[in-house]
Amino acid sequence: MRKAAAVFISLAVICQLFLWGCGRSDADNQNQLNSRIVEYHNVLLNITEKEKIDNNTYIARLLEYLDPLKQEATYRAIFLQNQWFRQNLDARERNQQIEIVVDKVLISDDGENALVNVTVIHGSERNMLTEKWVKVDKKWRRTVEYPY
Repeated sequence: MRKAAAVFISLAVICQLFLWGCGRSDADNQNQLNSRIVEYHNVLLNITEKEKIDNNTYIARLLEYLDPLKQEATYRAIFLQNQWFRQNLDARERNQQIEIVVDKVLISDDGENALVNVTVIHGSERNMLTEKWVKVDKKWRRTVEYPY
């Protein structure tokens, strides 16, 4: 009887440690994603210098956040650089600020994919987007974005 109780208690402790470890892993995964989202949005908001565009500095930074397995990642980075440069320049000329607000982050059960709903606020305009993020080589990468 004692042996069965000891085995039961041992199994219960192992299960608790496993569940605690899984919860910690989920929290770490969430924190890593949140950090990557904030960093990526800050890169977008800081695309303001023509010289860095000419030197492809922003493209290199954006590629750190885009899915490297996608062949069109470079083209996407060029598009994002040009789009955000125009938006940031327009905001500066109008003495406005662009803000990116993360509305919701949904991570898949396997912890490898996420959908992130954001609102881009520019003056009175509000654009709502969903960004898809995937984990590639243990690092969160944004794959696509689309309006909703």
